[in-house]
Amino acid sequence: SATWSMFWRNIENYTKSIFDGTLDFLLVQPIDIQFRLSVRHISFTNVPRLIIGVVLLALNLPPVTFSQVLMYIALIALSMGVIYALWFFTATFTFWVEKLDNITEIVPALRRIWSMPADIYSGPISAVLTIIIPLALITTTPTRLLLHQFRWQELVALLVFFVILFGTTRAFFHYSVKKYSGIGT
Repeated sequence: SATWSMFWRNIENYTKSIFDGTLDFLLVQPIDIQFRLSVRHISFTNVPRLIIGVVLLALNLPPVTFSQVLMYIALIALSMGVIYALWFFTATFTFWVEKLDNITEIVPALRRIWSMPADIYSGPISAVLTIIIPLALITTTPTRLLLHQFRWQELVALLVFFVILFGTTRAFFHYSVKKYSGIGT
């Protein structure tokens, strides 16, 4: 619910701004354009779902320390960062493919992968989803921390993936903006 509240409307408006020309106006503002596109709209409609989720989590947890709770919050933020970078990267293809209105649906469709525990995947699929493109670790890593089954290798894989993906996303976005000719041409 936090991911939907923070990212959905922004990513959707980002792709629309490319098609309708409002990106032209945003490009001349004295603020980092990717940041502006990412935080323009935050929806609070999913707050009840978030509260219910936190309450259910708290009621069903084994005893945890304050440091584990803080680490869990940091892991959730890292996981949300991976989702954001993947979603923004995917949406940036809008610069290159004319009238690709539904590209923002690709990342939400991947939710089924990261909503399952990483342990259900085996063989080559497991290697792909936990090492190469560690989508299976997005929810598994924070959950394992709370269940006292934390694996540092998973944190490292997720962190490395985030750093590479975020850097690639920024570079691809700035390259795409340079090639963007605006609505008027």
